[in-house]
Amino acid sequence: MPGSHLVRCIILLCGALAAFGCTNTDTSQGSTGSLSLDLLLAGDIQIDVVTWEITGNGMEMSGSIDVAAPGSTASVEVYGLPVGEEPYSVELTAVSVDQEVTCGGSAEFDVEVGVSTPVMVVLNCKLPQQLGGVRVNGKFNICTELTKAVVSPLQTSVGNQISLSAQAFDEEGDAIQYIWTGTGGSIADPSAASTTYTCQDVGEHTVMIMVTDNDVYCRMATWTVPVTCVEGDGGDLCEDVMCEDDGNECTETACNPANGACETSNVADGTECDGGEGTCSGGQCV
Repeated sequence: MPGSHLVRCIILLCGALAAFGCTNTDTSQGSTGSLSLDLLLAGDIQIDVVTWEITGNGMEMSGSIDVAAPGSTASVEVYGLPVGEEPYSVELTAVSVDQEVTCGGSAEFDVEVGVSTPVMVVLNCKLPQQLGGVRVNGKFNICTELTKAVVSPLQTSVGNQISLSAQAFDEEGDAIQYIWTGTGGSIADPSAASTTYTCQDVGEHTVMIMVTDNDVYCRMATWTVPVTCVEGDGGDLCEDVMCEDDGNECTETACNPANGACETSNVADGTECDGGEGTCSGGQCV
């Protein structure tokens, strides 16, 4: 049987049938024979009608087999075929109920006088297309390169600033994103090529610059610089700062001398509020 990963086969089994009842062997039968067909469907294909056609030796004939009813078999026996000089051909075709599967097959046979000739026909059934494809076009991207980073001074006192600047290059001219991060302090504009770092905590810290063109497959180009924040007179950053009270008894707002910014924090839990009717918890009077 022909093999195909997209083909289901319907096997036509044709067997010689013994004749019962009235038979005779005189020449009244002439030079005719018959063809017996029996169709077996394999798989889950639902077919209600099978069409057959016999050609050859000037004896073209055709018909259909109704196999829709339960228990019906796709079988037919055709009598009245004369012995021919050339082989006959029988062709079977079928279409599934959903019109998605088409089947077809043929075979040649010879006729012998007074007998039913057995024939086997393999119907190849083509299933509907079930697969698709993908068309891929590749594009090269050269990742952004960090070409310069300048951090100065490398040491300053709390409350004072360190200047930061960076340069990067992208071969294709893609937009470059700058990302500054730092420990122990704050960055004025983390996404700027040039910005400042303000020391907030005494100690050894780091400032890192990262550049990218936002391609997910490009690792960010980075450079890390150690910096030192020491104690010292950085000036009173809160000298002219007035912080507004937010009206919440359970929080307090004050200027942070390290950066001169107003910051709000919760008072200690258990502090009386609402005229002694409640206590503070997590910044709320309860």
